[in-house]
Amino acid sequence: MSLPREDREMKFLPELYALNNADVVVAIGGENPDQLYTHYQSNGRYEIRFPNSNQYINLEDVFYSSGGHFLLVGWADRRILGEFKLTVEVGYVCFDIINQDFCWHSRPDVNTVIGGSNLNAGFICLVQLSNLTLSSRVTIRLGALILHFNEAARWLSPDNFLNRALGAACAIADKPIGIGLESANFLFPAFHSIWNEYRSSLNYVKVFDNSVSVSIRRSIVIVQHRQADFLLEQLGELSRIGLPDDAEILLVGNELENAVTLCDNLTAYCLVNKVNIRMFLCSGNSGFSAANNFAATVALGETLFFMNPDIFPSPTQSADEFKEFWSAPLENELTGHLLYYGTGSIMHSGMFATYDLAFDPTTASHNKALRIEHLGKDLRWHIEDVTCPIKASSDLTVGKSILASAALWKINKDLFVRSGGFSTDYIFAYYEDADYCMRFLTMGGRIVVDPSSRWIHLEGAGKPMSSTKRCFMWLNRALFTQRFGDSTLLVEPIDSMTLI
Repeated sequence: MSLPREDREMKFLPELYALNNADVVVAIGGENPDQLYTHYQSNGRYEIRFPNSNQYINLEDVFYSSGGHFLLVGWADRRILGEFKLTVEVGYVCFDIINQDFCWHSRPDVNTVIGGSNLNAGFICLVQLSNLTLSSRVTIRLGALILHFNEAARWLSPDNFLNRALGAACAIADKPIGIGLESANFLFPAFHSIWNEYRSSLNYVKVFDNSVSVSIRRSIVIVQHRQADFLLEQLGELSRIGLPDDAEILLVGNELENAVTLCDNLTAYCLVNKVNIRMFLCSGNSGFSAANNFAATVALGETLFFMNPDIFPSPTQSADEFKEFWSAPLENELTGHLLYYGTGSIMHSGMFATYDLAFDPTTASHNKALRIEHLGKDLRWHIEDVTCPIKASSDLTVGKSILASAALWKINKDLFVRSGGFSTDYIFAYYEDADYCMRFLTMGGRIVVDPSSRWIHLEGAGKPMSSTKRCFMWLNRALFTQRFGDSTLLVEPIDSMTLI
């Protein structure tokens, strides 16, 4: 039989505390029990000497870059550790990383081991240490406890660090958006800072120029990332449908592999085909937005055709329809196009922005989480069908304007530049075309999807989505939500169910 609560006695053990904390005794000037107890109440949880480090805290991943960025991934029992700080020693310089730098998230696997807790146990910490002098020696401590020690430290380049950090943060990105949205908002500024710093260090250089015409009115912009597997086939198909004499093809390569071989192939292609082609290489991966924006600055044409490297003309199109495709867009108008899978079934006939109700029961929070949906995706319309789904889809948007996928755009160059171009705040890719469309519509622009223009879009068929990609898509979604969460252009979820 247990004693009533009021009969239980709490007793402080000053002798044991003094024995285990000799530095405290020295600091307060003796072994006075009252002083020791007062000190223990305010600082005791930070003075625990752990017999085994991984019982209460575990550092699972540590990355650091030559730009002074550190990523720490792990978990901690915050009931024991409370408001803690880690120290990072680089050479013989020490930096404090305090609790407010940590993004805490749920780790059911950890809670099962430590006995359960209503506090999030997992953490991701992404910081930049200023005035850092690189050293071969890196140590991370919690008090006297060494969590990480590397006497032959390898400092990652900024791009390598960014990709590995994004992959490490994917553990949160893969959770339901309601649980992960707050974490994305917390982490995005740090990732964005690294992204901006890296992107600003990149350069473009012209590596190929076959300008056979001095009068260019149309610029077809194609951005390639790493591989240009379909480029010669794509160029061949564009030549087949009849490229206008006043058109140029403007290629931009991000981290393009085998660039020298590609230039040789382009030279051979141009010996057979009288085509204006210029190609620029980026010194790294500047992302979709920056590469297209750069192309717009060097484009000679009055009209820009933004085209993904996996876009192909439909064999069902007539010569007159292709002739109309090359015509100049109307003033203040962005033109999108119908896109189809390689099987011929419709991929989508435009896009719209809607939202999910993102909720987290553990914090009793709920917020909007915006998402982009595609009209008509996977429906029964085939590329050979005469009846087009675009009118029906437009009617169902309840008066909201359609957005267009930048997989294939047509727009006046001056209009694109005046309206700000693609936002480079989005990391690598995704959501930048929807962002542009939302801004463009708010500025009074008009977006149309041409029902007579049908194109095949292979859209990376069969390629698995890496953890890095899943993570920056998650972060970009958070940014898009912050920017347009209150927009009147959003389609209500109840209406969106009739469009998907």
